[in-house]
Amino acid sequence: MAARLSMLPEDCISIVLSLTSPPDASRFMLVSSLLWSAAESDIVWDRFLPSDLPRILSRSHTQLNVSSKKELFFQLCGCIPMDGGIRSFSLDKVSGRKCWILSARALSISLSNEPNHWTWTANSTSRFVRIIDVIIFYGCRYLHTKMHICIQNPSLTYAMYRFIRGKMVFFTISRV
Repeated sequence: MAARLSMLPEDCISIVLSLTSPPDASRFMLVSSLLWSAAESDIVWDRFLPSDLPRILSRSHTQLNVSSKKELFFQLCGCIPMDGGIRSFSLDKVSGRKCWILSARALSISLSNEPNHWTWTANSTSRFVRIIDVIIFYGCRYLHTKMHICIQNPSLTYAMYRFIRGKMVFFTISRV
């Protein structure tokens, strides 16, 4: 089998590997030097990068210094700050799918300037410079946010998650 595989041009093998997934392409590198060379090719990793990558990178202020498409892919798997730090972008290492993370500053949050309901704080454990601390009142049931989105492809499934860190506050009313 190895002799037959070596008869194929490396670009042809790279095209076949580009039809797999990023983890599979990485695993093929361990099989033989021929597959290692083909799996390192920009032909493979270009296929795993999003088609709108130039538009995405234009929104980042982070300079990505990479020498290959494979390096670029794995650098994009980490969080890249976007739009002045109110959003971050990454790629999923397994599927190559895009992941956008929005900070509280990127959302329109009802009553966000009311100190009774919210507090803007710096947090060293967050990927964003400032976060919003939610003060949940006893009996508060709903947190409303608005986000403007443009569905890129109606045939794809999209998911949205909201991460909330809160402090429970209970009031005692005393008579004077």
